[in-house]
Amino acid sequence: MHHSCGFGKFNFYRISLVTVTFADISSDPYPEDRHHSIDPSFLAVHKFEELIIELGVFVDDAMWQFFEKFYDTSAEKEVKRFVIAAVNNIDILFTRSTIEPKVRLKINHFEILKTMPMPLTRTYHNSGDVTKMLNSFCTYQSSINPKNDADPKHWDHALLLTGLKL
Repeated sequence: MHHSCGFGKFNFYRISLVTVTFADISSDPYPEDRHHSIDPSFLAVHKFEELIIELGVFVDDAMWQFFEKFYDTSAEKEVKRFVIAAVNNIDILFTRSTIEPKVRLKINHFEILKTMPMPLTRTYHNSGDVTKMLNSFCTYQSSINPKNDADPKHWDHALLLTGLKL
């Protein structure tokens, strides 16, 4: 089965309220990327001071309803503040680390899915079946992501923030 997010088999681990996903290395479609020896000429040509990961960030209806319940008419503003704070915190971890080149995050697409698109409705993923939900989300976001990387609206990685208990 082809997965539009690039991973096949997943192992899921639950840590407090966060689900962390690790890809099974045996299903890595690009095993050559794991080699430890890198040709020095490659490094000379590909020396960057900073890499930017462009994000598509999606908030599902369950998370939206949670914010709407607590913030009423300010819900949209508070969701945006929450997302920006979360992405900024991750960005700080990248910029303060010893990773070279520096990695920065940029939100290129932000969408609150107040009404879920058909492929993401709960009937399609049994109200939170993680694998089905991930597959549905990968397919959905891939279908709306501009294909050309030069397009300013294109994103490199998509995040789905959900209010469902996975």
